Amino acid sequence: MRPQPSSAKPRLLLPALLSSLLVMAACTTDSETANTLAANRNTQQAEVPAGSGNQSGGAVIPADDSTTGDVSADSSPKQIPCSNNDTTTWCAGIAVESIAPSAKHIAGVPEADGPNTRNQKFGLGGYGDVAGLGDPSKLNISAGDATGNYTNPEDLGQEQAINVRVMYLTIPGKPAVLFVTLDAAGTGNLIQKGIKTTVSKATGVPIDNMLVGSSHSHSAPDLHGLGGGVPATWLSCTPEEAALIGCGEDDKWTGGLYQRAAAAAKRAKDQAVKVRLETATQEVNLNGTRSPKAVPDMTTDQALTVLRAVALGTDETVATLVQYAAHPTILGSDNRLTHSDYVNATLRTVEKALGGRALYYNGPIGDASARDNIPNSCDKPDGNIYTVGSENVKKAYCRANSYGKSLGGAAVRLINNSDLRKPVDVDLAVGHRTAVLPVTNPLFVGAGAIRAFNRYYNFVETPADDIPQINMLRNSLPQLAPTASTTVSRITLGKPQNGKGLEMATIPGEGRNGLGQLLRKLAYGPQSKGKPMMLLGLTHNSFGYIIPEEEFGGPLPKNSGYELIYEETVSLGPLTAPLLRYQAYFPLFNVAPEFYAPAYLTACQGSPDSDACLVKILQFRSPGPADVMNLPNEFQR
Repeated sequence: MRPQPSSAKPRLLLPALLSSLLVMAACTTDSETANTLAANRNTQQAEVPAGSGNQSGGAVIPADDSTTGDVSADSSPKQIPCSNNDTTTWCAGIAVESIAPSAKHIAGVPEADGPNTRNQKFGLGGYGDVAGLGDPSKLNISAGDATGNYTNPEDLGQEQAINVRVMYLTIPGKPAVLFVTLDAAGTGNLIQKGIKTTVSKATGVPIDNMLVGSSHSHSAPDLHGLGGGVPATWLSCTPEEAALIGCGEDDKWTGGLYQRAAAAAKRAKDQAVKVRLETATQEVNLNGTRSPKAVPDMTTDQALTVLRAVALGTDETVATLVQYAAHPTILGSDNRLTHSDYVNATLRTVEKALGGRALYYNGPIGDASARDNIPNSCDKPDGNIYTVGSENVKKAYCRANSYGKSLGGAAVRLINNSDLRKPVDVDLAVGHRTAVLPVTNPLFVGAGAIRAFNRYYNFVETPADDIPQINMLRNSLPQLAPTASTTVSRITLGKPQNGKGLEMATIPGEGRNGLGQLLRKLAYGPQSKGKPMMLLGLTHNSFGYIIPEEEFGGPLPKNSGYELIYEETVSLGPLTAPLLRYQAYFPLFNVAPEFYAPAYLTACQGSPDSDACLVKILQFRSPGPADVMNLPNEFQR
């Protein structure tokens, strides 16, 4: 979450902690339900056939917004289905489902809240706004409820709003991996559990091997409970639930998020074909630092990495996975329609140029904003085609679409560059670790006490939580949140050390570049720059900002442009990054903690004047006499 970029000084954005959310997080479904949903749901979105784009190595991005090929059904007639006895090839499949809410969900659904009933609307995850926190007289809390779905004027209808996308990848005889991305600001562990349990029943893929990540669009649903929340029937709507509570009556809404994710995953698995994998990575200057520097050499992670699955025997693209780091906050808080921000435009650009379908993971976005070189036409009311909302919103849609096309075009050029594109050997290794993290942020502790996290997070899970009655009780009581646990994963495709593979690591929140660069060094050593690695942010969990300890606290007050620290207020606390290192990342990358010393200490051995040395960092963050004289009045009292 982050205040929206503008030419004016950014406002602080904090969660609207007055949300009080009750109602059980919904049931799971089985494979029969997923089959019925995939076959019969009237709102199922069209699929672009694999291989509908140019594969000649210099793909041209179409100038218009039309899709290519027959989008009436999934179709890959020339591709070779996977077989269980062929352990020498990769198998991959991909599917997309719209998760745009119904009109009923937008209007609000009556839900129990203790002894009372309240109207649960569809909250957007990035728009709980607290302005002027430094001055209590200016405190202004507002929740950002959606007013509809963005479907105009692009050509994919409801799919233009928000989606769940699933890529199935395996080597026959080995456990499969599911890459699951959804348009959401963040995904709490209870929502993660609902998705993974339902999808596992439909596909048989182990729960830990489902890498459920959030795009972090601020115009997407609030699945962490701090921006208003969402109706329970949007999360889950099995046929049984539809019969009991009518969740499928409005706008032909059939199946909730959990069921739609399961339907997409099963379709991706059932349609998997034999493929070869190829990857490419390169730094791309499409993001910029969005936070005041806490260390002198603070930069963003600009590595763009692409993984493509190409059907054997046809040279047709089946699936493309793109990873970059940039906050999807171009639309701004004036927008109140569900939207993926720049993400969908990125993926549609890739799909039209390469064929198949695509999905996107955000990387270490804690300090990265989209750097959009906006065409002048976006600033001219008569020069853009966007017809929804105020002039500012129309311009924002144009800007988000423009940036998405730029990023998608960069991904296409990258994977089509034969000098940068590398094959991925047929080898798969998956590892997981659990990290237990203390919750020291008093705002998070307070949010748990007023039940804001209920139905989205359960900070202290026990085996008894699988009993429905216990879940109902949990959702009616305040939560004490002393600790939080999360899965962290490492996935190794092929042989990265030999130049024929790709490393992946998950980040359970909004990591900063300092954490991202550490992970790259753990994977490849000091010479990690330019090596293929995907950092899957907001995956397995969404624990706010993950800030390296040398950066925690931001720069101390310097000059009149200083504003109160934001990221630390949306973080579990300063121990999150170091404990993730020691409990998860070091074991996953086979690094003994005693052989690792943080760079802010080792840099001092070479030269205390180094920008990476703690001595220089502390000097950099301390205000001098001139800075003190220029501080706002509230800091001089």
